Amino acid sequence: MRHLGWLVLSLWSLAVAQANSGSELARQLKLADGSYELVTTVPSLSLAVPGGALRLREPRPVRNLSAADLRGLQEQRPLALGYRCVTQIDLVLVPTELSAASAVVDRWTREARAQVLQRQRDRAVFRAGTEADPILVQVQARPAYLMVASCQAQYEPGTASVYTPLVQFADPVASVTFSAAGFLAWCTVGSQGPIQTARAYRGGVQFLERSLDGRVLVSAGWDQGPHLKLWDARTARLLSSAALDRIPERIWFTADARTVFLTSLPDDAQTAGETLVWYDVASGRETGRFSLPPAERVRAVSGDGRWMATFSGSSSGSLRVREVPSGRLVFTVSKPKLLDLTFAQGDAWLAGSDEAGRLYAWRVRDGQRQGGTATNLRAPTLVRPGTAPGSVLILAFEGTSPSAPGRTRLFSWKGDAGPLTQQQAVARDGASSVVIQTRTGQAQMVPFCWAE
Repeated sequence: MRHLGWLVLSLWSLAVAQANSGSELARQLKLADGSYELVTTVPSLSLAVPGGALRLREPRPVRNLSAADLRGLQEQRPLALGYRCVTQIDLVLVPTELSAASAVVDRWTREARAQVLQRQRDRAVFRAGTEADPILVQVQARPAYLMVASCQAQYEPGTASVYTPLVQFADPVASVTFSAAGFLAWCTVGSQGPIQTARAYRGGVQFLERSLDGRVLVSAGWDQGPHLKLWDARTARLLSSAALDRIPERIWFTADARTVFLTSLPDDAQTAGETLVWYDVASGRETGRFSLPPAERVRAVSGDGRWMATFSGSSSGSLRVREVPSGRLVFTVSKPKLLDLTFAQGDAWLAGSDEAGRLYAWRVRDGQRQGGTATNLRAPTLVRPGTAPGSVLILAFEGTSPSAPGRTRLFSWKGDAGPLTQQQAVARDGASSVVIQTRTGQAQMVPFCWAE
């Protein structure tokens, strides 16, 4: 009887603690009595939640969750994932310190009985239910709580819900789009819909990159956990795959498309360093890794896989080139506020652009700055290895954003040959991607397409 009495007392104490926690969150958010109820689970994810979680009886703005946020959860965000909420969202608020939110979302991602459509550091989107009758669950961190918004949904793919890299290299010209529904779709000019599709993941595709010779695709997305998959870019044949700890931040191919590099951040990115990991394309086997010091981030990997370029500090700080795999420092210089960075064809030069479109370059062997290259293109730019030895391809995106209607200008530059040379200008309509033919370096706009 004493054991039974202890158990009853423990359960009563737990219930009181949960009620107090819930009351504390309700006080912080200034919720009126009767506007919420205490819950211990998120039914749509079949997950138990910490004591003190609140379910709002009606969705309404609260502290750190505005009316515009609610409209985004109900309308815009589902549309961007290819879904439409057919019921009003149901809101659950789970008491969580902001510093712990990423770890909680990571645990839910592993334990939820649902497919992951998207996962970022302190947020995730899940598809629960069935494919025929899905429930869309959006999780986002807010100061003092995690917000969980659920709705019955309907799958409605369209232009707003497909994504593609800003620039791809291909021969023949074809772009590849990806979606949170798990599909890859190959598009060409003039085709009515995709010319081929692949169901890449049971969950969402979150990252796609293409090798510079256009032959290989790498994707990152969700099956039962995050996975890296490598594809023949022409036939859509799966070449290899590998399980990952988390979705990568960035991905690069070597020039021969035999090795793929990726970076990932730990949960505590302020005190722990980024990790560079590389895989064999044919087998999907990890062949090496290197952990960087805290606050140092990889921004480019050379075409031969021998060098990595890193930033340290915030928007300004140091630019460093390190040897792979040893991490030996080759040179370090003070860097401008660079937006993008790449090694030139042949890896003798490192080139970058800033937010104003100015181009900078350094010789890799000694860090010598190339004079006369701070040309202001006055537009956000991307830099990629060019087709000729020692060259860089620069894409300047004119307009409100690189994905909005406007104009894309292509320039070439060689590290030992003076000024930029404009090669081409192409018009963007907001529903197409830039595809560069690998043999000629000429660009073409290819309309988005998607798999139903």
